[in-house]
Amino acid sequence: VNRGIADGALLVVRAKSNADPGDIVIARVNGEEATAKILMKENGKVFLRAANDEVDENGNKKYRDIYPSGEWDIVGIVDNVIHDPGKSLF
Repeated sequence: VNRGIADGALLVVRAKSNADPGDIVIARVNGEEATAKILMKENGKVFLRAANDEVDENGNKKYRDIYPSGEWDIVGIVDNVIHDPGKSLF
């Protein structure tokens, strides 16, 4: 949401296996389903930041940052977001 990606949006993704910090990437972690996150690097460590700060009824983030410890890879970079004109971003 903080990067303008809302439910129903289409992502235009360029197949690429590397990215720069700050890029929105499509990544697969531990062979699971792919996820769209912001590639970040802090203190020499790379992680995937959720761009949605929405919290549940207990105040916990619904979408967590991912600190890959096992196998993971970048499968693409988001080049553009196409919004459904009938839906609001907020």
